[in-house]
Amino acid sequence: MVQSGPSARSAPASLDLAKMWVMVMVIICGAAAGLRASWVCPDIRDVSCSCYNPHTLRCTGNQSALELIGSTLRNLPSAHMVSLLDCSIQGLVHIKEPILMGVSLHGLVISSRVLISVAENAFDGLRYPLEALGFPNNQLAYVPILAISKLTQLTRLDLSHNRLPTLGSHSFQKLYNLQFLDLSWNRLTNISSSAFSDLSRLKTLRLQSNYLSCGVVSRMKGLTNLQNLDLNNNRLTGPLGPGTLPNLPRLRALNIAHNQISSILTNAFLGYDMLESLNAESNMIDVLEDHGFMSLSKLETLNLAHNRIIAFSELSFAHLTNLTSLDLSGNFLRALSVDLLAPLKNLQELRLDGNDISMISAEAIEGATHLKTLTLTDNPLNCDCSLIGFAEWLNRTNIDQKNHGNAVCAIPPSLENAFVRDLPADQLVCDQGDSLAGTGSMPVSGSGVMLQGFDYNGTHVSLLWMVDSHTPYRCGELFIYEELGAHEVLLETQSLTCNSSSTDNPRLLSITHNVTRLEKGHNYRYCLTMVELRQKVKYDFQNSLALGCSQIMALKVVTPPRIADIQAVNSALAFLEVYVESWPPSSLCSGVIVVYVDSNIENQTPFLCNVSKYNITELPTYGPYKVCVVIDENGSRCVSAVGQHILPDPYTPFFTLLFLVIFLVGLLVAVMTYEYCRKKARQPKLQEQCFLATHPEENQSTGYMKLHATTKL
Repeated sequence: MVQSGPSARSAPASLDLAKMWVMVMVIICGAAAGLRASWVCPDIRDVSCSCYNPHTLRCTGNQSALELIGSTLRNLPSAHMVSLLDCSIQGLVHIKEPILMGVSLHGLVISSRVLISVAENAFDGLRYPLEALGFPNNQLAYVPILAISKLTQLTRLDLSHNRLPTLGSHSFQKLYNLQFLDLSWNRLTNISSSAFSDLSRLKTLRLQSNYLSCGVVSRMKGLTNLQNLDLNNNRLTGPLGPGTLPNLPRLRALNIAHNQISSILTNAFLGYDMLESLNAESNMIDVLEDHGFMSLSKLETLNLAHNRIIAFSELSFAHLTNLTSLDLSGNFLRALSVDLLAPLKNLQELRLDGNDISMISAEAIEGATHLKTLTLTDNPLNCDCSLIGFAEWLNRTNIDQKNHGNAVCAIPPSLENAFVRDLPADQLVCDQGDSLAGTGSMPVSGSGVMLQGFDYNGTHVSLLWMVDSHTPYRCGELFIYEELGAHEVLLETQSLTCNSSSTDNPRLLSITHNVTRLEKGHNYRYCLTMVELRQKVKYDFQNSLALGCSQIMALKVVTPPRIADIQAVNSALAFLEVYVESWPPSSLCSGVIVVYVDSNIENQTPFLCNVSKYNITELPTYGPYKVCVVIDENGSRCVSAVGQHILPDPYTPFFTLLFLVIFLVGLLVAVMTYEYCRKKARQPKLQEQCFLATHPEENQSTGYMKLHATTKL
């Protein structure tokens, strides 16, 4: 049974789990001592005890039981000695004095469910130093370091199912030989970066079911020889990238399941070259970036079940050349494409149960020569001509016969629940009018096609699809499935004629379907197929297929308007082009476009939902601009977008300065020329004539000036 969180604790089951490792150790010790055949389970008066394994004693009693057990074990002959003592002591709140003095033990487990403290001298007087110690299922709020630091020979320590909130820098000091540490099911929120600095020999660390964040985990140091780390069911959130996890160069097994990791970024596991097993199931992963598993060339087992993965590229798994087991069940995969299996040359087990797979490319499984297990339970397989290659492969491959029954047809209705392996090729046909009938060999792209908006007005269903593709495309078909019990049946198919060149915003694709066979209140799933054009693919296909499906939704009237997309473009200085896509389209919807600069409102423009483009002027020269669109009805909401920075032309100041310099230089030259000429004019020179203007005579016209020839001496 999977626990859902740190608060969901199962004491009896965890008790057996916490003690299992001690039993294994005891069996080995007993066999090595050669005492297994002659060993007899001790009989302790007034204490309920039993022996399930040689040299292992499990007792239950009250607070006086420890004294009775100790007195009995001290008097046992060497051939009957106990190696492991597992005690469940009712009402034991404090261990205030030495227990089991003079007793020879290799392992000790004490549980009381109420124990809160352990005295510093609790283990004084033991005949042999303990190698394994456990305090599971108690109420310890701190590590009893004063008591356990004396047990320098400890190799295993179990503090699971307690109330530890933090670990300090000295919590495990002097435990240089510790190899196994179980801190699961506590209340840990913080761990000192040097808490494990003395544990250089630690190989297994269990931290599952605590409250640890990525910031706390990334700071852990000193675990240079750690091989197994369990962080299952913590509070790891956000993308997993380089630096999210601590430096663990020898780690072989990592469990980060049941967290809230949103994506796997490029080089997320940098430095984890020795990793062989990775469990990341039950997170919120929807994106696998290219080269996210680059360092994991030795990885053999990868579990990504129960996430939100819709698609991936051929580089998502490109470096997992030694992977033998991959679990992708419980995701939202639409198709099984060549991008998944092409890099996984040694894959033997592939689990795809509980996805939305309707198409399986023939090329996807041709290279899977080592595959022995393939599960496809609860997938809506479309058994048409595109599935012929997969059906033929099933009948000639080495896949286990018991797994053939996992591939079951969902559509067409005539083949519903039929086993793919039993269908002859002549039954896997495509309708002649199917515009995608010839795409059975077409590769499936990794472009995302997601339903962004849904509206039903009683006669028509309007669907708004978000297309995450930079490649030109043409629409294929709209498939509508009806949920009938545990199955989905293809109800209607609509051929589409749209393409990306005929829309102002290729990212948003609006489709309207006339309701004919759909009934209000029934549950339906809507799937869209598109063909990406002129895509260059190494498998010599010109085009590729893009797929997208909605969740199962009840058919009911949904009318509140909202903003589906907004774009703000600076096409000129102090000028904005704003494109608004509202949903559902309605002339009755109205609102206002608000432009902010540094939190100040600079412009407010009314808009109607059936008008998509607006030009906004009279804005400050300097950006950036924040554009908000508000609908003033049915629960207003705002979608903001930051435009580009509009700054003055960087060359304008230069040319202004240059013009000023030229003007000043010209003015200076003019003044110097004037002064030079004036000085020359005052110098006496023979035979030099100048024409001097005289004032006009009174009887002359005002527009006439008389010139006299003079000679300056």
